[in-house]
Parts: sequence; C-alpha cells; structure tokens
Amino acid sequence: MGNEMSHPLGRRNGLTAQTLRERLNEYLSLQTLAAIAVAFLIFGGRFGIAGNPQSSGLSAISDLFHENFLQIRWWLAGGMLVLAAVDFSLDRRPRPEYKAMPLGLIGFALMVLSLFISMTYAGHSDKTVEKGVDLIILSMTVLGVHYWASRPSKTACDFGRSVLFFCLILGVMLSLVAVATADLSSRLAVGDGGPNTFVRIVGVTALAALGLQIMPRPLSILLTLGLLTLVVLTQSRGGLLACVAGLGLVFVRTFGWRAQIAYLGSLVTGLACVALFTKVGRQCVDIVTDRFINKTFHDGYTAGRDEIYEDSISIWMESPFFGHGLASWWDRIGTYPHNIFLELGCDAGIVAVVAFTFLMSVYALEGYRCRDQIRIVVSSACLLYFVAAQFSGDIYDSRSLFIFGTILVARRGEESPNRVIRQSSETKVNLAKQATAIEAAPNWSLHPSSRHH
Repeated sequence: MGNEMSHPLGRRNGLTAQTLRERLNEYLSLQTLAAIAVAFLIFGGRFGIAGNPQSSGLSAISDLFHENFLQIRWWLAGGMLVLAAVDFSLDRRPRPEYKAMPLGLIGFALMVLSLFISMTYAGHSDKTVEKGVDLIILSMTVLGVHYWASRPSKTACDFGRSVLFFCLILGVMLSLVAVATADLSSRLAVGDGGPNTFVRIVGVTALAALGLQIMPRPLSILLTLGLLTLVVLTQSRGGLLACVAGLGLVFVRTFGWRAQIAYLGSLVTGLACVALFTKVGRQCVDIVTDRFINKTFHDGYTAGRDEIYEDSISIWMESPFFGHGLASWWDRIGTYPHNIFLELGCDAGIVAVVAFTFLMSVYALEGYRCRDQIRIVVSSACLLYFVAAQFSGDIYDSRSLFIFGTILVARRGEESPNRVIRQSSETKVNLAKQATAIEAAPNWSLHPSSRHH
C-alpha cells in the first residue's frame, strides 16, 4: 500500500481511462482547446496556404489539396472532432439522458441535407464544389460544437462562456491590428475579410465585453465605446443595424433600469466627447451624416442590392420548390444573393427555406425562454448574425449564426448556475413580503422542519 500511495499517479498497475482523463483536464482542458478552435473558426474565414499549380504535373490534384485541405478551417473543425472523440472515449462516467429532443441539430441536418441533395442537379461548376466544401466544414463544426456544448460542466465556466471569452480576446487583437493598419480614407477592415466581415467581428467582441461582465464597468464602457467607433468606421449599414440589434438585446435583458441609465449616459457622453474633440470622431460624424443618413434615406443608395435581390427572386421563382442547385446563382448574377433566405431559395427552394425557418424558430424560442446570463449573450450573438445575414455573406459566412445557435439549444431547457441577477417585479414583491413577515415575528423558528408553514 505504501508503494502505491507513493507512486505519482496513485497506482502502480498503470493508468485507467478515468485517471488519464483527470490528468488531461488538470493540465490541459480538452474543452478549453475546443473553445479556442471554435473562436478561431468564427473569426478565421477561409484563410489557407496558397498553392502553386505548376509545381507538379498533377496540377488539378495539387490545386485541390492546396486550396482546400491546407485551409486552416479544416484542421480546426477536424481537431475539434478529434478532441470530442478523445473525450468521449476516456469518459467512463454514466452520461445523463437528456429528455429534450435535439431540435436544433435536426433542423440544421434537414437544411444541410436539402443543400447536399441540390448538388445533384446543380451542374458541375467550380463554385458548386467550393460551396459543397463549405457545407462539409460547416457540418463538422456544428457537430463538434453540439458535443461540447451539450457536455455537462462542473463549473459555471461552461462551453459558451469559454467561446465568448476567446472571441473577446481574438476580437480585441484583430481590432488593434485593424487600427494599426487603418487607412481612414477607406472603409475599415482587417486582412482580406472586408468591412462587412470585420463589423461582425467587432460586434460579437462588443457583445462579449458587455455581457460577460468580467472587467470593471469603466473599462467595459471604454472598450464598448472604442468598438462602436470601429463599427461606424466600417461604414457598413447592415452591419451597424445588426450590432445595434444584438447589443440592444443583451443590454435590455442583462441590466436593470438603473444600470441601463448609467451605461447609456456614459456611452452617450463618451461618444459626444469623441465626436467633438478627436479627428476620428469628426470623421465618424461625417460617415453617419453622409453614408448612413443622406445616401440611405435621401438618395436611396443600396450598393446594388436591390438589383441583386430582384434577380435572385426571379431565379428562385423559376423553380420555387427545389431550386436550381447549390451555387446556381453564380453563373446567373455573378455574385451571391446577399440574403440568406434568397440564397437557400435559389439553391434548394422552399424545402431549404422551411428547414432554415424551423431552425431559426428553435433558436428564437430558446433565446426567449433562457434566463442564464451566458445564454442571453449567446442568443444576442445569434440575433446579430441573423440580421447581418440579411444584407451580406453566404451560408458559410453566416456560420457563427449556427455555431452560437447550437450552443444555445444544445442543452435546451436547462440553466447553468450563472443566473441573471435582475429579478422580476413579482419576485421582488414576494421577497419584500417575506422580509416584512420575518421582521414582524423575530422569534419565528428558522428550523428546516418549520419552513413550509
């Protein structure tokens, strides 16, 4: 016995699966690694290693390998699934049986299945293959996220909190890179993503900064103020609307009216100071006046989206039930429809649109029911990406909508220990009555056996 206890692993006969898993969780959390992979998938796009098709005689295979399988997103999504497989194989504890059906996963599977089937009658264009690859990676990502989000957590720092935390870190880093390399004469962006992509990054970063509540309030206000300034500098009108919707939801559902007044007063004061005393602030005022107000409401400027929407609707109506096949719109209008409903309709018709609508209904219902602080932030991120998907981005560009939605509904009907502090007025009245009764009867017994009287 003494030899066994002196052994660093506690046993001389070797590691058991449970002991090995405890060691892994002690020194390197698999769930944390999966959350990091998800955060990179949210912000990572399609970045990869460019290939040289003339470096080999098999140029087609070389192209396929370099342009697809060397993209970082393959390794992130695949790595998350590998981590899930390792965790599942090492976890010998009895798993809880969830009674709620995984409606989110079912709705997503129906939507993706209809899009895969549409590839059979889409023709053989490079764009169809590219979108098929996008769907495979998106399916891998959602499957991995569902596993990790539905996995029971011992602490309040569940998978959703970890993802939001790393999104906050990555978002702040990317924002600093954008500011350091900014050309104020053009729309703000970072890398090759474009302003419409960058505004989503800034928006979810602001959501995490406001909703996680892991920093002092003055620092949170300053960070939110800076991120809102970056949102204006992107000059993305749809992105601005999406950020206002997401931030407004988390703001209303998280804070009481006193905190709302304090935050709004601080933000308005800060924005006024930036606008009056800084060059960037004056440029933001010009952007709001010229692009957001004059061009939108006076000139009716839509950046060509009205024509794209009309063409997409015409393509969809030619085959309303099953569409024309995945990415069929590319050869017809030369770009994507800039609206997720129109894209699904052109690809797979009403079948895909109904499946997507059902999926959004599941997300919305769970977002309305949830009272947990982290899940409120996650539901606000879903709203942000849903609104943004109506103006720009294709199915894969809207992947964060499905990622956050999967996190939201993976443990549907459950709440973690991290509750929203704000209470309803009815609850406050009941608590006040109980406190008054206790004060009126100071000798009232608090023994457990008498609490039900």
